[in-house]
Amino acid sequence: MEHGLHLPRFDPAVEPETYLADINFRQFYTHKLHEYERADAIFAISASVSEEVKEYTTIDLSRVINISSAVEPEFRVLSLTPEHNQAFYQRYRLADTL
Repeated sequence: MEHGLHLPRFDPAVEPETYLADINFRQFYTHKLHEYERADAIFAISASVSEEVKEYTTIDLSRVINISSAVEPEFRVLSLTPEHNQAFYQRYRLADTL
Protein backbone atom coordinates (compact mmCIF):
# COMPACT_ATOMS: atom_id res chain seq x y z
CA MET A 1 0.00 0.00 0.00
CA GLU A 2 1.38 3.39 -0.96
CA HIS A 3 -0.44 5.14 1.84
CA GLY A 4 -3.71 5.22 3.71
CA LEU A 5 -5.46 8.22 5.15
CA HIS A 6 -7.82 8.60 8.08
CA LEU A 7 -11.05 10.20 6.95
CA PRO A 8 -12.94 12.32 9.49
CA ARG A 9 -16.51 13.48 8.97
CA PHE A 10 -17.23 15.31 5.72
CA ASP A 11 -18.85 18.35 7.36
CA PRO A 12 -17.25 20.85 4.93
CA ALA A 13 -18.66 18.96 1.94
CA VAL A 14 -22.04 18.63 3.61
CA GLU A 15 -22.25 22.30 4.64
CA PRO A 16 -19.80 24.24 2.44
CA GLU A 17 -21.36 27.62 3.21
CA THR A 18 -20.54 27.10 6.89
CA TYR A 19 -17.15 25.40 6.69
CA LEU A 20 -15.59 26.63 3.45
CA ALA A 21 -16.20 30.37 3.75
CA ASP A 22 -12.56 30.93 4.83
CA ILE A 23 -10.31 30.83 1.75
CA ASN A 24 -7.39 29.30 3.67
CA PHE A 25 -9.46 26.45 5.05
CA ARG A 26 -11.11 25.91 1.65
CA GLN A 27 -7.66 25.50 0.05
CA PHE A 28 -6.54 23.16 2.83
CA TYR A 29 -9.72 21.08 2.50
CA THR A 30 -9.49 20.89 -1.29
CA HIS A 31 -5.87 19.76 -1.01
CA LYS A 32 -6.91 17.07 1.50
CA LEU A 33 -9.60 15.77 -0.86
CA HIS A 34 -6.99 15.43 -3.61
CA GLU A 35 -4.81 13.43 -1.19
CA TYR A 36 -7.76 11.14 -0.45
CA GLU A 37 -8.31 10.60 -4.17
CA ARG A 38 -4.67 9.46 -4.57
CA ALA A 39 -4.58 7.23 -1.48
CA ASP A 40 -4.55 3.45 -1.80
CA ALA A 41 -6.82 3.13 1.24
CA ILE A 42 -8.98 5.48 3.25
CA PHE A 43 -9.99 4.72 6.82
CA ALA A 44 -13.47 6.08 7.63
CA ILE A 45 -14.41 6.44 11.29
CA SER A 46 -17.98 5.21 10.80
CA ALA A 47 -20.47 3.82 8.31
CA SER A 48 -22.03 7.28 8.00
CA VAL A 49 -18.68 8.75 6.93
CA SER A 50 -18.37 5.98 4.33
CA GLU A 51 -21.81 7.01 3.06
CA GLU A 52 -20.68 10.65 2.91
CA VAL A 53 -17.69 9.59 0.80
CA LYS A 54 -20.13 7.93 -1.59
CA GLU A 55 -22.45 10.94 -1.69
CA TYR A 56 -19.97 13.84 -1.81
CA THR A 57 -16.90 12.52 -3.68
CA THR A 58 -15.88 10.42 -6.65
CA ILE A 59 -13.56 8.26 -4.53
CA ASP A 60 -13.78 4.54 -5.34
CA LEU A 61 -15.58 2.97 -2.36
CA SER A 62 -13.53 -0.21 -2.65
CA ARG A 63 -10.68 1.83 -1.10
CA VAL A 64 -12.77 3.02 1.87
CA ILE A 65 -12.41 0.89 5.01
CA ASN A 66 -14.80 1.47 7.89
CA ILE A 67 -12.81 1.37 11.15
CA SER A 68 -15.80 2.13 13.33
CA SER A 69 -14.84 3.37 16.75
CA ALA A 70 -17.80 1.67 18.38
CA VAL A 71 -17.23 0.10 21.74
CA GLU A 72 -17.17 -3.67 21.99
CA PRO A 73 -20.23 -5.35 23.54
CA GLU A 74 -18.32 -6.42 26.65
CA PHE A 75 -18.21 -2.75 27.69
CA ARG A 76 -21.59 -2.09 29.22
CA VAL A 77 -23.32 -0.47 32.15
CA LEU A 78 -23.26 -2.73 35.18
CA SER A 79 -25.75 -2.81 38.00
CA LEU A 80 -23.67 -3.03 41.15
CA THR A 81 -24.71 -3.53 44.73
CA PRO A 82 -24.11 -0.62 47.10
CA GLU A 83 -21.24 -2.64 48.61
CA HIS A 84 -19.57 -3.07 45.20
CA ASN A 85 -20.04 0.64 44.49
CA GLN A 86 -18.44 1.57 47.80
CA ALA A 87 -15.51 -0.80 47.21
CA PHE A 88 -15.00 0.69 43.74
CA TYR A 89 -15.00 4.27 45.03
CA GLN A 90 -12.59 3.36 47.83
CA ARG A 91 -10.26 1.41 45.55
CA TYR A 92 -9.82 4.33 43.18
CA ARG A 93 -10.05 7.01 45.90
CA LEU A 94 -13.07 8.67 44.33
CA ALA A 95 -15.54 10.99 45.97
CA ASP A 96 -18.69 9.24 47.16
CA THR A 97 -20.57 10.33 44.06
CA LEU A 98 -19.47 11.31 40.57
